[in-house]
Amino acid sequence: MSIDTSLQQKSLTSSYQNGTSLTKLYDDNIMLDMSVEKAKGYLVLLRGDGSDDARRLAFVALTDGNVIDACLGTNFPKREGVQYYLARQTKNILAEASDISMAIPKLAVESYLRGMTIIVDYNAKIDRVFFCFRCFIRGNIRRKTKQELQQNFSLLQEALQASCSQ
Repeated sequence: MSIDTSLQQKSLTSSYQNGTSLTKLYDDNIMLDMSVEKAKGYLVLLRGDGSDDARRLAFVALTDGNVIDACLGTNFPKREGVQYYLARQTKNILAEASDISMAIPKLAVESYLRGMTIIVDYNAKIDRVFFCFRCFIRGNIRRKTKQELQQNFSLLQEALQASCSQ
């Protein structure tokens, strides 16, 4: 193992303790409150045209862009606060893990792509409910969508933990 890889592993290992992640990949409440227009914009960015360059660009949008910032509630243009540092940590962990495992970039892009699709679908479900019933049904739809987001990101979380232990 090279010194560079050893340092990356040490950095990743310090981000996890006893299999519990110390960083968040997303905030479910922030994502559920995201506008459908913003989610659709990120879908276009992450989906690309299917080429290898588009897939690399999508991963760069995660690690260097503002997709993760939006999923964690970072306020732009301010580069301060807990959310900003949490987003920075998440981006660094993804970038470091991608150096250890070639599967991480694809899985990360797929997870965030699916996450944005879940948000678009959530907004469509809410819009279909008659206004007078929204307060009764919205909580149930929101709870189910949170579970769907958790399932979606759990595979990426597991892959990050596995790359940490390599």
